[in-house]
Amino acid sequence: MSKKRQLAAPKVEVPISETALKNEIRDATTTISSEIKSKQVNRIANFLQDLPDEELLRFEFYVRSHLTRNRVKDVMKEALSVKEVDDEMAIIVGGLTKLFIGELCDHAVDVIEETGESANIRPDHI
Repeated sequence: MSKKRQLAAPKVEVPISETALKNEIRDATTTISSEIKSKQVNRIANFLQDLPDEELLRFEFYVRSHLTRNRVKDVMKEALSVKEVDDEMAIIVGGLTKLFIGELCDHAVDVIEETGESANIRPDHI
């Protein structure tokens, strides 16, 4: 009895063009990005459903508020005595400023609740 030997097919690497490789990477990245975005949207939707109405309203105001990049740049130039400020730095400082203002408002609301007032936020609450 003779055994038949099966020969393994040699591995042949097909050269891929740079454009095809870039397209393949872009497609894979897009697929992964869309899956991540979908998960993030679901998490945010679940988070927002659990918020009380007052907190939801506060969150909506927070999301809608913004500081213009040019104004942030102007303030930074004046405060730091520099001639130029990068866009990226202005975006970062604008975001941090928005967070800081949110914290100030939260503190002011706590002060209002502690004192039993029912007024709008005033400077003495901060």
